[in-house]
Amino acid sequence: MKNPLKILLFVSFAINMFLIGFFVQGFLNKKNIPPRFSSLSCPSFLGNSSSKDIKKHVKKIRTARKEIFDALTKEPFDKLLIKEKCEYLRKEHSKKQKIFHNLIIDFAEKLPAQERLEFFKKEFFKKKHFPKHRNQCKPLN
Repeated sequence: MKNPLKILLFVSFAINMFLIGFFVQGFLNKKNIPPRFSSLSCPSFLGNSSSKDIKKHVKKIRTARKEIFDALTKEPFDKLLIKEKCEYLRKEHSKKQKIFHNLIIDFAEKLPAQERLEFFKKEFFKKKHFPKHRNQCKPLN
């Protein structure tokens, strides 16, 4: 009876230590961002007006997605309504992207050429900025 309990206790301890180590290493291995680029991750980088604009568009995008879902699942099926909702969603995405692109351009304009090159080569185009979609479609067979 003692042997299985010892094994169970050891396995439980090992799992806990693994999980604690996993979270601690993630916290400790965060890359230090150079002070010149740290403003990019701060809310002040967006500014009040840009932040409000982005939040407004994000809210509209969420609403549009919900409306599309509702239109897709209700009867009778209205193809024209769904197309209109999808067009509205595309427009809102485009407006939000335009704000982000202008922010990136304004930020890049303020950097000297060498720092701009360093930032966009090393910091901006990392894989973490372009993750794979979580719900990738499986091919139909």
